[in-house]
Amino acid sequence: MYKNMEDVMLEYKLGNKTSKNLKSILVSGKEVSRILVKAVKDFIDYTPMDFCIIENGGFRTTEMQRLLFDKGVSKCDGINNKSYHQTGLAVDLVPWINNRPSWNRENCLFLAGAFLSYCKRMKIPITSGADWNGDGNLKDGWDPCHFQIKDI
Repeated sequence: MYKNMEDVMLEYKLGNKTSKNLKSILVSGKEVSRILVKAVKDFIDYTPMDFCIIENGGFRTTEMQRLLFDKGVSKCDGINNKSYHQTGLAVDLVPWINNRPSWNRENCLFLAGAFLSYCKRMKIPITSGADWNGDGNLKDGWDPCHFQIKDI
């Protein structure tokens, strides 16, 4: 039998590429971007699942955003419809399973729920592509790895 919860919890840490992609958010210079970065850094100590931030999962230039739009992986074209990634107010947290990013929907939804719960507890105003309308039903969203913080 376990003596306490620390005996069963796994410890994760942000990898070098994830740290670099997370820091890219700070290019905006906005205080709220620092809040988002800190939330992700702190969450790694509480997450029930390891995660990463892939290339383009942090700050995006207009060109990067347009490329993702042209590939059909984003609904924002970067010009007429800008992404929160372009303003340093969004991050994509992707489950890290078996030493690689996992896009398995169940894993993505599990991680989304955990991060949303953590942010709610910390009073961080964040929304997720797992629940765009904010009704608490994580299955109605199409982008569960996406999180954006309100520019307050």
